[in-house]
Amino acid sequence: MKLLLWLCLWVGLATPAFAGPLADGKRRLEGAGLVVRFDAEHRDLAQEIFATLPAHVQELASKLALPPPPEIEVIVVQDRREAARWTSAPVPTWSAALALPDQGRMLVQVDHLPPANRSELSAVLRHEALHLVFGQLPWHVRRSIPLWFEEGVAQVYAAPVFRFQRDELALRVQIWHSPNLAEWSERFPEDGEGARTAYLYSEAMVRLMVRYWGNEVIGRILSELDRADSFGAAVVAATGEPVVWHEARLHEELASDRSVYVRSLYGYLGGLGMFAISPLLVLGFARARRKRRDRLQRFEHDEDSSELSELDRAALAATNEAPPSEEREP
Repeated sequence: MKLLLWLCLWVGLATPAFAGPLADGKRRLEGAGLVVRFDAEHRDLAQEIFATLPAHVQELASKLALPPPPEIEVIVVQDRREAARWTSAPVPTWSAALALPDQGRMLVQVDHLPPANRSELSAVLRHEALHLVFGQLPWHVRRSIPLWFEEGVAQVYAAPVFRFQRDELALRVQIWHSPNLAEWSERFPEDGEGARTAYLYSEAMVRLMVRYWGNEVIGRILSELDRADSFGAAVVAATGEPVVWHEARLHEELASDRSVYVRSLYGYLGGLGMFAISPLLVLGFARARRKRRDRLQRFEHDEDSSELSELDRAALAATNEAPPSEEREP
């Protein structure tokens, strides 16, 4: 009897529970440690989130040796305007999802995940799941972590919000301006281009630290944060070097990579070449279509002419074979 009760309890926890609409009109998928709230027309997306998110959370928690969040609530919203009703923080125009670690909550925007781009859902969930895992750190540790470090770790260990392009980052550093990590300790720019630079630069910093000190450097920094006075002190304890040295090394690598100009020049020339020959391609296609149309018209005309010629020849042959008419005498 006890075995049967335990079996029923396990099945109940493992099976998602479908509930009716809540006060705000949203339905609910509920399982062990996960609730997904959604509108009826977004049921397929909600079921995909419900099925895949727990595995992402467990994997990332294991990588960083951190406990997974005990409860996660995912709210599927239509757009940025609806997302803003669930959080007091600004919602960037380029964002597809938003993690609220203090609430154990994640917002997923449907308008940024159309069916054609649904393959990106896994990357979006992994990136935001890492923020929820970071939210399990003690408060005094979490508040000392600069935003660039957390976003850089999410880019490297989970999934990139903006796909990493070293050449693009090197050009930004060499031509436009040299970014500074201090700019992004608390928030990233709200415009897409500024945010892209911040994400690329933060990812490059974390990649550099991992390249020099190994994958375990992230875990060491997080461990040192528990007893260090600041993030900078934790980095020194974990690597023996202050953050400014790591950043100076990154600047030196990016600024000294002069081959980026050649690679970018080839890319620009290729784009300009395609732009320059595009009118010729259009004319060529139009000319080919015109030739094809003329060929079809000529074929149809020749075919009709051959049929008329056969009829004429048949009529002529019939006339030649007919007996001559008798001549009447006057």
